[in-house]
Amino acid sequence: MKHKIFIYSFLLIFLLSGLNFAQEESDLEKLFPDTSVMAGHKLLSKIKTYPGRKLFDLINGGGEVYFEYGYKNVASARYAKGESGITIQFYEMENPAAAFGIYTFNRNPDDTIQQFEGINELNVQPNGVSFYINKYYIKIESFDEGAAIVKLIKSIAANMIKKIRTKYPEKKTVNIPLPKTGKKSNTLKVLAGNITAGAGDYFYQGNPLKFGKNKVAFFAKYFHRMSGADTIEFGIAAIKKEQCKESKALYLIGNKLHGSKENALTNSFYFDNLPILGFKKDNNRYFIYRGNEYIYIFSMINEKEFLKAIKFVEMNKAEFK
Repeated sequence: MKHKIFIYSFLLIFLLSGLNFAQEESDLEKLFPDTSVMAGHKLLSKIKTYPGRKLFDLINGGGEVYFEYGYKNVASARYAKGESGITIQFYEMENPAAAFGIYTFNRNPDDTIQQFEGINELNVQPNGVSFYINKYYIKIESFDEGAAIVKLIKSIAANMIKKIRTKYPEKKTVNIPLPKTGKKSNTLKVLAGNITAGAGDYFYQGNPLKFGKNKVAFFAKYFHRMSGADTIEFGIAAIKKEQCKESKALYLIGNKLHGSKENALTNSFYFDNLPILGFKKDNNRYFIYRGNEYIYIFSMINEKEFLKAIKFVEMNKAEFK
């Protein structure tokens, strides 16, 4: 009798778990666009979801980067009207920072970015759009290109954004600790692991700072114009002090550049008037500027332009957190 009760209890738990999963899936499907905005495009088959490692059934290569940021699930759907087709991939990430991270990873410096109601920005391509909102990263694409299809896809995006905003009225924002002055358009990236570290400049190839989900950096490329056409370029990465101590960051930078503690010390330097420590390597300088909450890593600065980079720090100290 006890054995039968155990079996019945197990089956009940299993069925209830299945109902909960089905409810989650249904809730995600409810955020897909209304039929009224699809301009005659019909859903070809049931919306499919790919939770966890099943993502690789949808993405045959390139899926690992989603897990570096914090992946949970994706719902995918295909719509068609005659020979015209539209695909929606609706990624659910672990949190808004993860959604922002994967969005910036897939955004290129020459992409067309537009303002759009209800979200921070919309990445517009000749055949579709992509954007992030709350914990979601969404791509809507077509087989076709041109102004007409993009206009339709924008109306689909607006419908989905409205639904998400209704479900999550509190707007979730991601704190960007990098200076705004001099930041190059669309170069902001979130470095969160071995793959995404490569989205930074050459220095970060191989993930020398050992970024991970619990130790992330915000990176962007910068320019600073001193006078006339005299311009310098460099990269800045911001890491929270509680995730990486300055001493540890200096050790890892020195190890990347020089391979040993002795060589790193020989090629180290500091700046008297500012909390700056760093290293020289092949006519370039790399240094850390210490903020109150973050450490800022400056990379790939030509030796001749070092003092100009220091001038940039002095002029924009208020923007470093």
